[in-house]
Amino acid sequence: MKTYKMFRLKNGSLYPLFVNANKETPIGEWIAAEIGEKKDGTHVKSRLGALSLRPGWHSTKTPFTDWIGERQEDGTLAQRKDCVWCECEVEGNQLEVTDRYGSRDLL
Repeated sequence: MKTYKMFRLKNGSLYPLFVNANKETPIGEWIAAEIGEKKDGTHVKSRLGALSLRPGWHSTKTPFTDWIGERQEDGTLAQRKDCVWCECEVEGNQLEVTDRYGSRDLL
């Protein structure tokens, strides 16, 4: 299944946004999803501090997010300048779809 994932672009290399943020992500290789370093039983360490433990790669069907970015003076959210969307392939047996916040219609 084709999905999209946002990465930080640093010196021509890709890195996860928050968890394992200093570990380069190879391009053109199959890689297993990781959990990241656990802080305790319900949290994982990240460059933002402790985050809820949600193992796996997080991706989306559409290269769009309205919760990651830089807040502008007018309240809108602009994509971070150091981030890029990458098209990814996900094996079906690793896919778990969640509608935690409900589905969204993009206009």
